[in-house]
Amino acid sequence: MLWWKKEHGWDPDYRVVTLPSYLGMVLGAAHGSDANLAAMTGFYSIPDGTWCPHALAATGVDAIQLGGLVPPGVALAPGERAGPSGFHPELEVIPVGNDHT
Repeated sequence: MLWWKKEHGWDPDYRVVTLPSYLGMVLGAAHGSDANLAAMTGFYSIPDGTWCPHALAATGVDAIQLGGLVPPGVALAPGERAGPSGFHPELEVIPVGNDHT
């Protein structure tokens, strides 16, 4: 990401989308993750329960660009686009991942 910023610039409308967030968005959820997955980015502190201001300042990323946060086990809000055909329209997307934090 830092290489991209240096070579191509950084628009305030850009988003940092992790693979779990991307998959959730494909399934119709809003851009976001749970605190555990957010901590894996290096931008979120589980003990403090907030985005790390030092990481944000060092990279020039705004917390809004990282997506919303939900507690572990809670569904993300519905996104702007519908999920793929064949899925129930009220599908809830719950972010999960291995706990490497």
